[in-house]
Amino acid sequence: MAELYDRYHAQLFGLALKILQNRSLAEDVIQDVFMTIWKKAGQYQNARGNALAWMMVLCRNRCIDVLRARSRARQRSYEIEAEALQELPDQSTANPLDNVAFSDQKILIGKALEGLPPEQRSLIEMSYFQGFSQRELAEQLELPLGTVKTRMRSGMQKLRNTLAEFFNQ
Repeated sequence: MAELYDRYHAQLFGLALKILQNRSLAEDVIQDVFMTIWKKAGQYQNARGNALAWMMVLCRNRCIDVLRARSRARQRSYEIEAEALQELPDQSTANPLDNVAFSDQKILIGKALEGLPPEQRSLIEMSYFQGFSQRELAEQLELPLGTVKTRMRSGMQKLRNTLAEFFNQ
């Protein structure tokens, strides 16, 4: 567990800090995430993705739970720029090879997001980084729920196809 923590805590902390915008909350989330990893390690399925992806999903979901608990009443609407993916904290303590691979992945994901139409990109970013549900996005942006669902589904399919092309090269 210590080796797993040493190898991935910087990446998970960077994601938590990006989503929560609060160092103390991010530290708490990382502690919770590693406890969850310890307790639910048996639920990890290698066929569904690599271990880092599984841990990132756990971290993202925990961050969204925290956001929703703290800000149900104060919903805000702003678009996070794709370059925000480049602003994760210094990961000099992590394995240098992991840093290079992670940095390359961030760049590819940023490029894939930039390739989406703005109406799809903003919905995906608001959902992923700010934790809005599709219903909340529809209310916030005064769009029909069906339109939000269609745009997000189309955007996610385009992202999946673009990233598959990037990673299969």
